[in-house]
Amino acid sequence: MITPTHTPTATITPTPTIAGPTPTPQQATVQGLVCTDANNNGHCDPDEAGLAGVTVQLAPATGGLGVRSGRTTLTDAAGRFVFADVSPGHYTLAILPPAGYWRTTPITVTVSPARHQTIAATFGLYWPPNHVYIPLLLQ
Repeated sequence: MITPTHTPTATITPTPTIAGPTPTPQQATVQGLVCTDANNNGHCDPDEAGLAGVTVQLAPATGGLGVRSGRTTLTDAAGRFVFADVSPGHYTLAILPPAGYWRTTPITVTVSPARHQTIAATFGLYWPPNHVYIPLLLQ
């Protein structure tokens, strides 16, 4: 009597696909300086100090005036600010001058960073000299 034996046969088993790492978004940086424009010439000269504690805002450009929402930071002791990990696009960058300071440059600019790009902006503020005005009375 013959007994049948089972011979194993090879079958193709699909290999699972291993997903690669999620690509990291290619971000930009927006940075800059707020200086005390001591000579009121509209430029931050090398001998002019940075201004600490100034509020800086970065928000998506809305086509209107002002900054409506977004990210906010303060300038450091050297007057510098940095917004890291900014998605490419169009933004409004603005500063809020401290009380008593006059602007020597625009306080709002539009920036459009691209991937891996660093955008730099400079803002100048002037502290006016103290003047005392005394009315002149003529009789």
